[in-house]
Amino acid sequence: MQRTDPTKLPARARVFGVLASSGPTSRAELARRTALAPSTVSAVIAELQDERLVVDGDAAPRGAVGRPAVLVALDRAAGVALGLDFGKRHLRVALADLAHNVLAERHQPLDADLPAAEAIARAVRLVGEVLAEAGARVEDIVGAGMGLPGPVHRPTGQLGDSTILPGWVGVRAADAMSEALGHPVEVENDASLGALGEWMWGAGRGAQDLAYLKLATGIGAGLIVRGRPYGGSGGTAGEIGHTIIAPDGPICRCGNRGCLETLAGSDAILGSLRYRPAATPMIVGLYITAAYWFTASTSFANPAVTLARMLSNTFAGIAPACAPQFIAAQLLGAVASTLAFGWLLTERAPTAQGRS
Repeated sequence: MQRTDPTKLPARARVFGVLASSGPTSRAELARRTALAPSTVSAVIAELQDERLVVDGDAAPRGAVGRPAVLVALDRAAGVALGLDFGKRHLRVALADLAHNVLAERHQPLDADLPAAEAIARAVRLVGEVLAEAGARVEDIVGAGMGLPGPVHRPTGQLGDSTILPGWVGVRAADAMSEALGHPVEVENDASLGALGEWMWGAGRGAQDLAYLKLATGIGAGLIVRGRPYGGSGGTAGEIGHTIIAPDGPICRCGNRGCLETLAGSDAILGSLRYRPAATPMIVGLYITAAYWFTASTSFANPAVTLARMLSNTFAGIAPACAPQFIAAQLLGAVASTLAFGWLLTERAPTAQGRS
């Protein structure tokens, strides 16, 4: 998930790329972020407006004396971005325009361990539905990103053995999804996309270094290092769910014993409450909420304290290397994260270089 240095791109591509990734932006901010002269930015915007790819939007919020700056944004004619999020038991699909307006979205529960081919077929059906609702075509998609819970190995795009989706192990996910959809699709680890979403719009906006923790059936981390997504040479830098916490603990699906995920994943937490008389849905929710926030001994819930301590101890091992300015814990939805990926992919789209 590498991003091109914008200063090495032509002026048109620089302006288009910032608008695609950031949404409505003032001309002054475009000049700053693209390192172009204001006159050059104005000329590029005028050219894009003549081609009906850019429109003037609302004025920026007034923060100083004088006329508020007018924001410019990519027009619907510039195309749409597609986001797909596959989880252990869910599938989400969303479509947005390049001004960052969500046009349509769908959610569908999935059976655990559903084979990749069947999950992809369902995704294609949902993509058809969101395109129809938005009045768009597959040909209008200029960036498509897909998030999966597991390490994505480069350059093959295969999911590693530690994914919580056994039906996807060894599958070249990007190739399979691209072929089924009839459009190129890029694949990335879902926690890495969570970090990307927080970095673009959430708690980590403007940070150079950020760590994002995804706490669900599986546990993972997404990292931004020096302003760039970081997955390590094998794409496993954030796979903290398989850090061994208790060598004599439960057997993990990866083959080891006592991995963090077997002790602190949602299935483990729910399992620890199974035989408690007071384990109503409300109490279960309180236990899990407490687990994410309590870090010291309390009489409220031992499982909560256990989870908090294991998470803090595990993360302490990666924090010094990353030195994050922000630590986020799944504040943005997965759909927003995959759409962020789709919007960034538009930087490479043919639209950025002009249309025939």
